[in-house]
Amino acid sequence: MKTYYWSPFFTHIATVSAVINSAESLIKYSKDKDENEITLIDAIGEWEKYKNQINSKIQIIKLNKLNYIDFLPKNSFLKSRVSYLFIFLLNFFKLISLINKKKPDYLITHLLTSLPIFLTIIMKNKTKIIIFLFYIRQLK
Repeated sequence: MKTYYWSPFFTHIATVSAVINSAESLIKYSKDKDENEITLIDAIGEWEKYKNQINSKIQIIKLNKLNYIDFLPKNSFLKSRVSYLFIFLLNFFKLISLINKKKPDYLITHLLTSLPIFLTIIMKNKTKIIIFLFYIRQLK
């Protein structure tokens, strides 16, 4: 079973640990441990800092040669939306190509889910997309 994770992020947030723990759980609790292929998709260089923390059985595929994470604006709502648009446009064709070439069984998305959702509309393949949406409401 091929499972890929799409979770581009700018700063260290809880999603980083959630993705790593989820991928490691798939390895640990899978029935066919030898036939599992767990892969993190590195869209902008976000997983570079975490390579030492990630199980060696988990692969990382870089979509881009350059690491854009340090250059993208992220300090305000509007700037982060510009960065999201950049990530969407930068990785649109690369993610299509990756999915068509590698044919993962599952694509688990944690952040910037708009790109995988859009791809399901235009692509015809057997990859199932699992979307994790988090809604945090501050109690007053």
